[in-house]
Amino acid sequence: MVPFSIGRQTHVVQAGTVLKQDNGPLNVSFPIPFTNMPVVVLTPNYVVNARLTGPEVVIETTLEGFTLDSQNNAVDYFVNWIAYGSM
Repeated sequence: MVPFSIGRQTHVVQAGTVLKQDNGPLNVSFPIPFTNMPVVVLTPNYVVNARLTGPEVVIETTLEGFTLDSQNNAVDYFVNWIAYGSM
């Protein structure tokens, strides 16, 4: 978590990487919940050359985490995420 201020409000950036071994939705929890709805950005990260079947998509975001969805998966397929919001 990286806190910084803009005006009187404190903003934070949280980031992580999750393993995605199955098709379909995957729930991810933030290390520390946000107080306002964050913005989440995803990027694929795979170890071996893999063929992606589509983009990673955020289908739900809450103060505590988010759900991503895609048909991409493998034993060495990861999704990087970064979330920006206020606390």
